[in-house]
Amino acid sequence: MLYSRSPIGLLYAVATLAQLLEPAADGARLPCVAVEDLPLFRYRGNNWNLFAEVGGWSGERGDGLREYEARLLRKLDLSARYKINLVLIDGVG
Repeated sequence: MLYSRSPIGLLYAVATLAQLLEPAADGARLPCVAVEDLPLFRYRGNNWNLFAEVGGWSGERGDGLREYEARLLRKLDLSARYKINLVLIDGVG
């Protein structure tokens, strides 16, 4: 059973549950555990700069708007999986 004080806490509880799943012959197995998880830091984040001034366009790869959007959504999904609660995207600085 999952408990949370907030919607974002429930999202993190589901992420922890997914991390606990283990492969089994008939699908997946969940070990019998009790987890009490509180964040050690108020903010855990990523800073995705495009570095237009000094480097390459690391976020934009020239493959179009749909691919850029899909790439950004994959990064946000990955952030949720690892309980990153702050993402800063800087286009030009």
